[in-house]
Amino acid sequence: MTKARILWRTIPALTLLSLSLCASNAFADKAVVAGVNEYPKLHGATLGGCVNDAKNIADALKEKGFEVTLLTNEEATQKGILGTLTNMKKMCKPSERFVFYFAGHGALAPDGSSVLLPNDANDGASDSDLTREAVYNAITAIPAASRSVLLDSCFSGGLTKSLGRKVKKTRFYLRGNPKAGPTKRDLQANGSDNNAHIAGSGAAACYFTASLGNQTSGEDDFEGVRDGVFTHFLLTKIKGMGAGATWGEVQKEVTGQVADYMDQTQTPKLSPSTFCDLPIFGEKKGAVPEPPTPAPHENLWEAFNEDRSDASLLELIMRPNKTVVKIKEQFLFEARIGGQSGFLVLLDRDVDGKVYLLYPNSGNVEDSKVEANSTVRLPANISSKYDADTAGQERVKAILFSSEDAAKKLLNAFPKEGATMRRLRETPISASPQKPVVTAGLVFSVEK
Repeated sequence: MTKARILWRTIPALTLLSLSLCASNAFADKAVVAGVNEYPKLHGATLGGCVNDAKNIADALKEKGFEVTLLTNEEATQKGILGTLTNMKKMCKPSERFVFYFAGHGALAPDGSSVLLPNDANDGASDSDLTREAVYNAITAIPAASRSVLLDSCFSGGLTKSLGRKVKKTRFYLRGNPKAGPTKRDLQANGSDNNAHIAGSGAAACYFTASLGNQTSGEDDFEGVRDGVFTHFLLTKIKGMGAGATWGEVQKEVTGQVADYMDQTQTPKLSPSTFCDLPIFGEKKGAVPEPPTPAPHENLWEAFNEDRSDASLLELIMRPNKTVVKIKEQFLFEARIGGQSGFLVLLDRDVDGKVYLLYPNSGNVEDSKVEANSTVRLPANISSKYDADTAGQERVKAILFSSEDAAKKLLNAFPKEGATMRRLRETPISASPQKPVVTAGLVFSVEK
């Protein structure tokens, strides 16, 4: 595997459609899986790994008992995808699960929203696009015991910076005709990893997506076959997981693997966080459930990748609110605490590859205590601000604990000089589950 051959995928936010796990035949769960490499009406838009991703996902779901409808290239038109989802209303039973998967290009609609581009997408018009609402409505109309979304895509809406890598293509398509819609999105308000802007009323479906709102998603050659990086590691986890595996367990392991492989330029996201402790793909009604066993945090790396976003409890904001800053440009963070007090820890994965403790600066748990309905300025000293001195990408993670003991164990385990990725994995936190109340994160690029 050569990282130099990584190709970036960019599918915008509205690409996130609700995935559901549903049964396909009379007694089987069902799935609709779509992958598009070929775009005959889009100039230079051919992709390399989307069909491979779709076929691999389809095979994995079949092994888990799903009956899969696979749509690739010319089958995956707007009519083909929406028509197949409509047919699922007759095929899927309320006791069964349903999944939807899409890999392909995304773009911006005339109103600036993100859309999926099926095989028949047109460069000069947007009437063949798949809007998030159209697909979401089609999926939520399907009777199912659970619905899950798996998308190897990004939600950057045009932020396709290579950060030192050689970019061959993106999965975000920039239309040549301005009348078909804008070619850029202002990402200033979408720096958070909350993804609330793409989940909508996401309680009806679980979304597990390849990257955050201001990131691209990569694909690479794995043993000579082009696959999405997210799909590659997700498939490995799905094939090896037990019956009691939870979304949270899958998310933090896959996120860690993808983020490490992609040098922190891609971090998968699970939303809404209410699905963290639920079994992956949900449970079939009438089946005897196997109670999931929450996995403990084994090390600092898992704590850093834990994903429990809830903007009503914790929101992390960058001032100025940017996705790109210049070297030596000053900035600060605000952690807005909702209706629950707790103990706040802020970590930063710097461009040097190390993770540093930003808050509390003292490392003392007493200084991490925050009150409900408050705002914490970081750095706390009103006369100070942060700046960056090296080009690259930084990832900041805020973790709000309800337990003082849990926060203390994280702080005590954290080395003062900053932890390398290896050190993070080798530094245990505890032998018992220590879950945060909620997490929030930001990813931003530093440029010369």
